[in-house]
Amino acid sequence: MIECRICLINSNLPGITFDKEICSICRNFDNTIDNFNYSEIKEKKNLVSLKKKIISKKEKSKYDCLIGVSGGLDSTYSAFLSHKIGLNSLLVTVDNGWSNVVSHNNLSKLIDYTKFDFHSVHLNWETFKKMQKNFLLQSYPDVEILSDHFIFSNLYRVAVEKNINCLINGLNFRSEHSNIKALGWNKRDGSHIQQVLKNIKGKNELELYPYYKFLYLSKITKLSEIPILNYINYNPLKAKKELEEKIKFISYENKHYESSFTKFFQGYYLIKKFDFDKRILHLSSDIRNKYCSKEEAIKKIKEPPIPEFEENELKDFIKKKLDFKDNEFEYILEKRAIDNKKYKKTLIIKTTDLMVNLFKSISNYLRSFDFKNEKKENYYSSISFINEPKFFGGPGTFQKNLTSKLKQKNFVIRYKNDNIKTDYFIIIGSSLRSFFWLLKMKLSGSKMIHRIDGAKWQYKYKGNLIEKFKSILQNYLIFFTQFLADKIVYQSEYVKNLWTNKFFKNKSIIIYNGAERNYTPRKFLDIEKPTLISVEGNICSAFNSLNLIKCLSGYDYEIYGEIDDESYAEKLKHLNNVRIKGIVSRDKIKETFKKNKKYIFVSLEINTACPNSVIEALNFGIPVLGYKSGSMEEIVNEKFGRLININKNFEIDPKEVISKINFISKNYNDFNHNLENLDKKFNLDFMSDKYIDEIIKI
Repeated sequence: MIECRICLINSNLPGITFDKEICSICRNFDNTIDNFNYSEIKEKKNLVSLKKKIISKKEKSKYDCLIGVSGGLDSTYSAFLSHKIGLNSLLVTVDNGWSNVVSHNNLSKLIDYTKFDFHSVHLNWETFKKMQKNFLLQSYPDVEILSDHFIFSNLYRVAVEKNINCLINGLNFRSEHSNIKALGWNKRDGSHIQQVLKNIKGKNELELYPYYKFLYLSKITKLSEIPILNYINYNPLKAKKELEEKIKFISYENKHYESSFTKFFQGYYLIKKFDFDKRILHLSSDIRNKYCSKEEAIKKIKEPPIPEFEENELKDFIKKKLDFKDNEFEYILEKRAIDNKKYKKTLIIKTTDLMVNLFKSISNYLRSFDFKNEKKENYYSSISFINEPKFFGGPGTFQKNLTSKLKQKNFVIRYKNDNIKTDYFIIIGSSLRSFFWLLKMKLSGSKMIHRIDGAKWQYKYKGNLIEKFKSILQNYLIFFTQFLADKIVYQSEYVKNLWTNKFFKNKSIIIYNGAERNYTPRKFLDIEKPTLISVEGNICSAFNSLNLIKCLSGYDYEIYGEIDDESYAEKLKHLNNVRIKGIVSRDKIKETFKKNKKYIFVSLEINTACPNSVIEALNFGIPVLGYKSGSMEEIVNEKFGRLININKNFEIDPKEVISKINFISKNYNDFNHNLENLDKKFNLDFMSDKYIDEIIKI
């Protein structure tokens, strides 16, 4: 067993990888926390901007937003903060029958202080009791899914009834980044709950449980969920102190212990039956946030989660309230744990999920064309994107680079959720959820530039029918989007040939992706061994990548990107030369590229459209090894690196791979020198100017 040097996480937990005895959660936290560290001025600006955003969504309701409150710290402080910034919030508590005296007192004090209106929802206790008991008797791991689904569905229901378009929640990165895929299922999947309970007696009674239903979605497409605590430097210790001073908030022993059942679930059931102490995740989070030291956390974890005398009282209380017989209660602790995989989604459920997305998109489109108009003041034009850029991955990198330059040129950047009519919009790829918004924009008079990625054909080689169907669907969405576009931008000759052979014949231009010029002269001895580096949004999605990585076992190898396949991660663990760095910010990647190290960049993707990570590496003077496929022959010539052959079965020759890596290493200084004269078409300024030229032409 490996234990993290920083926190309490160990290798027994599923989905966790380690690099130099540091767990993947710690690494991802370090790489992401900068996004949630704000100066005092920035924090105030965040809240002002958030208030404007929430009020702009208000339509018919007397309330600005809805907040689900439990009497716990996070939800209480979210409501307190909304009052602080001047919002008129409706507080809603969803009572599942397990709230304790402490939570009731906290709710009462919060209402008295804020003067907010309060709404309480109660479920049919006999129905819920039967469901909870059945889940326990089946040895289901995450029994709390019932409460979570009940709360989720009712918050949405109340929001619809009250015409509220904004739901504030207490979710936040600082205290909840440690979640792992250890127990559960999607909390919002009502069909899954129905599957688990399909053999329960008295099925008719279960109709009283408020499942999140498909047809009901037509009414909630406008509802936005906002994690308000991510807009501030949220510190639970300071928040608790402030609440204690302002509203006389009463604390409780552990996170979520405001519910008696949650206390039993986390402090007894999970530990006794699954040997899983959730306090490890909570205390590890506290360590990373520097709320306590590792030594203090170890001391706390050695203490029983519930004192022995209280544990017996709690067990008796649970047994009595759920009508358990003594032998039944002991049975649930002895019975073998159920495997969630037993409840894989059926074809009907998968089809329903697809229909839900379609239904939401169509309903959103048909709702209205009620764009808000804004007077132009001191800016050239406004440009909309579907979403804000992700902090990792190729499309996110491209969008962030482009928007930074557009802002410098006095363009105003907007997003889909702003609901403001704009002069232009730039679509990156395509999706079902965005198609009808784009159509609405087009009909309102906006002009469109469509930047097209490579086609999703590679899955036909994987023998996965579902993935093949999804890929074909996405390709045809791109096909339909061409009719909306005023200009189509291909990222390379490869992409243009790929698509014009299938669909597009005109109104197009090629603009290669660009990166900031950060050329660094590098000098190394020929005998010095290089360090290999790969950067991908998702390592697992790079088809056949594992085979290439295995060929390079003789070199130190740093791999950056998400690994969402546990089996893939396990295979990488066995490669001693590989250091898995996880998801990191673009700034961290740039810092890595700047190091005075004999780096060779290895591109893992086959048939790539125009990889941003490759272009960034070249702009830093780092030579590249990649596949002789896709756009790579247009980007990496003999002066900048080497390309390896790949046959029709996607097989490579390991000897060729090693030979070309060795060649780059021995001639490293020449490659670095050549990269001083990288073609300007891969420069960020050149790319941005080309896009602006096309915007002006339109």
